[in-house]
Amino acid sequence: MMKQAAIQPVRFLLLWVAVLGLVVVTGGPIPVSAGEPEELVTTVFGGTLEKAWRANVIQPFEKQHNVRVRVVTGLSVENLAKLRAQKDNPQIDVFMFDTPIALIGAKEGLLETLDPERIPNLRDLHDFAMDSTRQHVAVYTVSVFLGYNTQYVKEKPTSWADLWKPEYKGKVLVPYISQITGAYFIAILGHAFGKGVFDADTAFARLKSLRPNILTFPTSHDQTAQLMNQGEGWMQPWSNDRIATQVKAGAPIGMAIPKEGSVFATGAMGIAKGTKRKALAEKYVNFTIGEAAQAANAESIFLAPVNKKVQLTSEAAQFVPYGDVLKRLFVIDWDEFTKHRDQWVDRWNREIK
Repeated sequence: MMKQAAIQPVRFLLLWVAVLGLVVVTGGPIPVSAGEPEELVTTVFGGTLEKAWRANVIQPFEKQHNVRVRVVTGLSVENLAKLRAQKDNPQIDVFMFDTPIALIGAKEGLLETLDPERIPNLRDLHDFAMDSTRQHVAVYTVSVFLGYNTQYVKEKPTSWADLWKPEYKGKVLVPYISQITGAYFIAILGHAFGKGVFDADTAFARLKSLRPNILTFPTSHDQTAQLMNQGEGWMQPWSNDRIATQVKAGAPIGMAIPKEGSVFATGAMGIAKGTKRKALAEKYVNFTIGEAAQAANAESIFLAPVNKKVQLTSEAAQFVPYGDVLKRLFVIDWDEFTKHRDQWVDRWNREIK
């Protein structure tokens, strides 16, 4: 009897070793926690936009769907580089771009086709929001206006030509060409002073003549805000949402819409081709273009909505491409823009840098 009792624990141990071996061979490791939230990875533009985007989009989405969203910050060109580098094994699921850069990703076959059956809020958008390829969707609209320091610029600007006024010598900021706003400014100069948005000869001639007034070429919105708030720079072509954010924060910044008009631009979102989390990515895109998130972004960081159901307060409406302001804006052929943009970058580096 004593001998049989001693053998039983050994048999029990061997049985469990066999079971564990079977699990390793057939099913892989047992998950530590079956209730752990699923993770989505998305790019977001940095700075003040990232802070608001987390509050208006990411955190409510996480709560509603019991998921975790990991943010990778970067500008459009950086995001396109990441998308290209990961094309065979996407690590980022959803990408944010300026629309001209999103168009490049779509043409290279790097983005999934967006299906209204799986992303129902697509049906509530303005016509301009969905590209013909259906591989990216506008998630907000912006424009480029004149931002100026109200402590030093006493008379509100009315024209793009005001940048050339002699009293602003060494006080003008022009966004670097690596920023999409820099490329938009080239198009604006062609439109305002030349034969059209692609009149690069006129645009670059005007930019060269502005050189005595230019303090520097900021490479980020945060750099612009710092220079403008400190009074080192007095005026810059700047996106409306960034200007409005500074005004709302109490900075000595004003906004002017030049009489020659400006570009009507959009920010876009696309899903990486081949992502392993496509279903969750579709839910995230759907949430982003939904009425609640769109309204929150418009009211807090002045990104004009693409969802037709959103009605803005009077405060937000005065700072965004909305209502009567739209009549003063022009739409660019984005296919043509993407063709010209690389040429403008090369020319900028030869003639302006």
